[in-house]
Amino acid sequence: MSERAWFYSRGGRQLGPVNSAELKRLAGVAQLSPVDLVWCEGMENWAPASEVKGLFSPAVNPGISGIGQMVHAAPANSGNQAANGGSQAVAGEPSTISRNATAAAVVANATAHAAKAAEVAREASREAAGTFQLLMTDPIGKIGTAYEQLGPRRALLVGLAFIVGFVIAIYLSALIGSSPVGIDVVSADSFGIFLKSLLLVVLSLATLVGVVSLFRLTMKSTATVAADLFTVGAALVPLGVVSLVTSVLDKSKNVGMTISMVLTIFAAVFSVLIAHSSLVANVRLSARTAGLAWASAISGAILVAGFVVWLYIRLSFS
Repeated sequence: MSERAWFYSRGGRQLGPVNSAELKRLAGVAQLSPVDLVWCEGMENWAPASEVKGLFSPAVNPGISGIGQMVHAAPANSGNQAANGGSQAVAGEPSTISRNATAAAVVANATAHAAKAAEVAREASREAAGTFQLLMTDPIGKIGTAYEQLGPRRALLVGLAFIVGFVIAIYLSALIGSSPVGIDVVSADSFGIFLKSLLLVVLSLATLVGVVSLFRLTMKSTATVAADLFTVGAALVPLGVVSLVTSVLDKSKNVGMTISMVLTIFAAVFSVLIAHSSLVANVRLSARTAGLAWASAISGAILVAGFVVWLYIRLSFS
């Protein structure tokens, strides 16, 4: 294998030169990713590192072998001789190559991160749907089983998915009809009110998780924050479902109002039972402490919401 002086772009910076062995070492310790751009004399353009044959193992770069060979072959007179030094330009117009390499590296890295985030979101949605089906059969008795089957990492994603689903359900119910909690959380006249109400909801939910985490840490439980998020998310599921169901009822009539109130009370009680069961089974608190923890979490969320509303009114009329 002939030695080449390689340059590579990572994190928006142009680095090198390094020899072939060092380039392969960087790839092996994850300091060079397949989407990072590389260049050596003889190449027409900068290319993703994945196109350098043999640089990555088949699991990362399947079907390509033999480091030192490039997909882009260059004419004999292409480029200028690479200069010694870490961040000097290597061929053609130095400023142009550096700008192009930096821009291409940023786009490639952003695309890779976006694809990874999309995959995480899809995984969370799939796991949340499966957990929801399991909890539908016995939400209180199987809350511990559901968490054990998921494991901490996936349980954290499911908890976040449940919380996001609850927020979406609240806003959809407000768009469809009156919210069962009696708050007009969405106003078609002002996007600013929407953002303020969203902040109110987020702060209230963060308080729920924070108080549960505080009790877990105080009691020196061996559980993790994944159990906290899973508990809060699972407890919000019945509230979100009932919020959507009651949004389509005609509350101007006594029958619709009565059904809405009964369903909302049922969901609230069911939510408490789910939360208590998960606090005992997953957060690993005692039954007595679990009851105190959830009551404190609900009270804290209400206090935070009330303070935010009071602060908003005070600032609006000051």
